[in-house]
Amino acid sequence: MHPADVDQVDFDKNQILFGKGLTDVNAASGMRDGGPYEVPNGIADNLKILFIYQNREQANNLFSYIKQGYKHYPGLLSYAGISVNIANERLQYSNKESLLNEFNNFINGVLTNESYADYFALVILPFSKESADLSDNKLYYLIKEKLLKKSIASQSIDSTKINGANFHYHLPNISVAILAKVGGIPWKLKRKPYNELVVGFNEEYFEENLVLGTAVYFDNSGKLRHVKSFNGNNRNDLIIALKNSIQNFLEANQNNPPDRLVIHYYKPPRKEDVDRIDKLIRDEFRFNLPFALIEVNDTKVSTDICFDVKFNYGMPISGTFVRLRKTSNEYLLFNNQRYWKNPLKPISAEEYPIKVKLYNTETGGFSHKELLSQVYEFSRLYWKGLKQKSQPVTTQYSKMIAEFAVHFENGRIPENRISQKTAWFI
Repeated sequence: MHPADVDQVDFDKNQILFGKGLTDVNAASGMRDGGPYEVPNGIADNLKILFIYQNREQANNLFSYIKQGYKHYPGLLSYAGISVNIANERLQYSNKESLLNEFNNFINGVLTNESYADYFALVILPFSKESADLSDNKLYYLIKEKLLKKSIASQSIDSTKINGANFHYHLPNISVAILAKVGGIPWKLKRKPYNELVVGFNEEYFEENLVLGTAVYFDNSGKLRHVKSFNGNNRNDLIIALKNSIQNFLEANQNNPPDRLVIHYYKPPRKEDVDRIDKLIRDEFRFNLPFALIEVNDTKVSTDICFDVKFNYGMPISGTFVRLRKTSNEYLLFNNQRYWKNPLKPISAEEYPIKVKLYNTETGGFSHKELLSQVYEFSRLYWKGLKQKSQPVTTQYSKMIAEFAVHFENGRIPENRISQKTAWFI
């Protein structure tokens, strides 16, 4: 492999910014020492926690942990800046078999207001999402959707883990997710903000239904600007989603257009798609908006691989990218936890590189390194937990959005601020 085909994103793209102005390359130590970068004003102090549970002891223990802390975990307020206030309403269900009826009665007879945007639900279930069977899955998605229709984001917790000896290791991940779901920013990249519209797309199949999800960003802060789902079989919906994203950007920025549009896509775009995007910008908005499409392969690569001969033939340093063929626009992007020459922990198979291919870069004067660096940046904004993922959140979150939507009524996300402006799906 020629040295000219190997490069690296700037090291400062590994630096994450937390509260108190602290920077770190590691989310776990950064949250521990600096706390969250941004806590949502007006919500963090007044958020009401709604408990849904079967076993009272488990619910009491969970409340005690998030209120007072548990082992090395200091509590939700200290860790994530969110006060723990208990809602007047709560649901204690009898068993898993009766949960559906009891939950529906609770939604219809107790939560009678149209919106509870200052609530957050902790839902203790006798199964995890990963171990759920078909009937468990149906129950899980129904609870998520009906709460979301009431503007209530939620966090499901496996009841078998609460009294376990290692539950304190889960609590920081749960806290980060709660903060993100109510509109906070746990951390961001220590980078200058840029004026770009970045839109991710991904899909999910269920039975005979295909749904596309989209996550929209106006900058690199990690703050979600819009969440949407639509019919994956209708190509017009993709163009409509892009049109709405541009319009929303203009409204939020005094009618000033973005400098560039970057689309993170889940599969190779068709020439027809590129032409229609170009036509949309030219005919609908009539301004010069360079755009590029980036295909981000969902599957981690183990066939196309390379190794660092200076590191005992291990994975290259995080942020390294390698052009696969001399004249191609296809790259391997290594996105792992090897931030230094000699990492503290071995690199696992989960951290194999991803394959990225760039399209339409010539017309807008896009630098390949810039675009690959942006993919890398957005992978560092994953807030479902403390561990970094190799995929950028643009496509990861879009996949999650589509996964929920395909199980929701009519394949659609409910329309309210919580469902369309926050990361409720993580």
